[in-house]
Amino acid sequence: MLKLIPPLFGLDLLAILRAMGHGDEIAIVEANYPADSARPALVRLDDISATDILDAVMTLMPPTISSTRPLSSCRSLAIPANASGAMIQNGERWLYGNIILKKGIIRPDA
Repeated sequence: MLKLIPPLFGLDLLAILRAMGHGDEIAIVEANYPADSARPALVRLDDISATDILDAVMTLMPPTISSTRPLSSCRSLAIPANASGAMIQNGERWLYGNIILKKGIIRPDA
């Protein structure tokens, strides 16, 4: 057991988050999104809500603060999510309940 790592993370999701660099994007998508055909790395968390996934990802991944779009939610996610490095798909059936996160940097201690 590791401290401070949310228990919903498996090894595959931890590896994806670890491999992401500054400016890389990850999408959290709902059940209606055609994630299997989108082609980035896909992690399925069918029994976890999008808000719980978002909270968990944000505990490990710093958001970007220099972008005009560090966090976005949009109706037509097909183009941005296909360009993202990975997707996490949950089982919720919200219409267009998709979120894109852009990874920031970890600043040195002052």
